[in-house]
Amino acid sequence: MKFADLRPVTGIVRAGIYLAFAASIVVLLYLVGSFVYALTHADDLGANIASNVYVMPAFEERIAESVHESRTGAVRFRLHEVYGVFTWLNMPRDIVFAVYFHLFILWLLFFIGVRELANVFEDVGAGNPFAPENARRLRIVGLCMAGGGIFKILYTIVSFAVFYDDVIIPGARLPWRLLIAQDLSLGLIFGGFVVLAVSEVFRAGNRLQEDQNLTV
Repeated sequence: MKFADLRPVTGIVRAGIYLAFAASIVVLLYLVGSFVYALTHADDLGANIASNVYVMPAFEERIAESVHESRTGAVRFRLHEVYGVFTWLNMPRDIVFAVYFHLFILWLLFFIGVRELANVFEDVGAGNPFAPENARRLRIVGLCMAGGGIFKILYTIVSFAVFYDDVIIPGARLPWRLLIAQDLSLGLIFGGFVVLAVSEVFRAGNRLQEDQNLTV
């Protein structure tokens, strides 16, 4: 079965994939460095670790823009703007491990997905899109995408449930709907299932190509 010359297109796509691969290495180095810093300075982080603005608790009443403690006293925060930005002054090491475990898992899923996509487009560029391995590779990409999206939202729900009193300032409540809306990556999950469906198309295409080769 012959296919049109897709090398110009696949060349551009592969260049983008390799850039993503290089960026993932830079991100990994940053994650390792920040993990080591957070772990060794967990008792005194200064102003180096800031929360995302959307994670800011919704306060029942206005509180001063200064240093506050969580309900258990395990964490101290410096509030810079009411309903705005705050920084962690310290972070219990179990929270450090939980946060970076989540980040490293997401990085690993991204890295595996990029690697498999690069291999797929190598075959596509060579005029062999229905290579036997490509269905498996696309299945892995789809699982990484959907799995990453599901893992992300599950981590948000479970981590806040487990560490709730350690990270919530008295008089505050978590905006659960906003948190879930921000971390629920429906596009990523849906895209993962689409790629899984495409992998089945590739598997069928490979079978058709094998049958045609046997016929010839």
